[in-house]
Amino acid sequence: MDVALRHLADSQAGLFTTAQAAAVGWSTDALACEVRAGTLVHLGRALYAVPGPDVAHPEGRHLLLCRGGLLLYPGARLSHASAVLALGLPWWGVQLKHAYLARPELRHQVRTQSFVIDRCSDAAPVQTAVGAAEPPDIALVQHTLAHGVTPGVVAMDAALHKGLLTRAMLDAACARVNGWPRSSRVASALALVDGRSESVGESLVRVIATLDGLELDPQVEIRDASGAFVGRVDFLLRGTRVAIEFDGLVKYRVDGHDALVAEKRREDALRACGYFVVRLTWADLHRPGLVAARIRAGLSLARRAGAPVA
Repeated sequence: MDVALRHLADSQAGLFTTAQAAAVGWSTDALACEVRAGTLVHLGRALYAVPGPDVAHPEGRHLLLCRGGLLLYPGARLSHASAVLALGLPWWGVQLKHAYLARPELRHQVRTQSFVIDRCSDAAPVQTAVGAAEPPDIALVQHTLAHGVTPGVVAMDAALHKGLLTRAMLDAACARVNGWPRSSRVASALALVDGRSESVGESLVRVIATLDGLELDPQVEIRDASGAFVGRVDFLLRGTRVAIEFDGLVKYRVDGHDALVAEKRREDALRACGYFVVRLTWADLHRPGLVAARIRAGLSLARRAGAPVA
């Protein structure tokens, strides 16, 4: 790769288009040779990138494709799952095959090998580290319409928890699509959203439990008989002393033995106050029926022990 092409790529986060390469003397055949040699990556039609660690990971590659789409289509903005990702929100449950863009001049959706392009909203775009994007409320509604209830709840929970928007803003955005195709997805997601959940795993536990008829209250502070703070649990099964904790394992990997000891002492203190603790992991979330069964088993134990339950 010569100096001119390298400079072009470096000025655009490692990306350039076929047209830009042609302007500095590079033909498509020459670019194809670089791809075969491993010095360039062909991200999609008319779009190339310099190899880097981001290309090897789905999220990183998708963000590169998003940046590339904004290069290929001046005036476009990110939308749907791409805007959700650019806003730093979780994209759980979505296969990032295409980048989602929106343009003002379109009347109908356009699909290419790498992009899904819709008409943009009338709202002013927001700026992200990746580029212009639909505002959070609009992007979240788009995301839910396209990908379903649970991915929508996970992203909405995170957006509310991070303070990217208010519940009133989310309610208004959802109301604007009433009657649209698939708008029932948005209404169902809105009924399940709770910004108190602090992780993807916690959002999933709550969705699974709620759909199975179990009401969970997130982030509940537990105090002993004297009023002293004992701990905060991820969930409390409403009206009971059954606490549900989701173990993402990150804290144990980071803090190791000390974190395990502290968690054991905290759980002992909860039990001493008459609480029954049900622990769930990522493996459990792959079997939704098991999640509800384990919570109900904890409730049965509490009842047999005579703990106050609804």
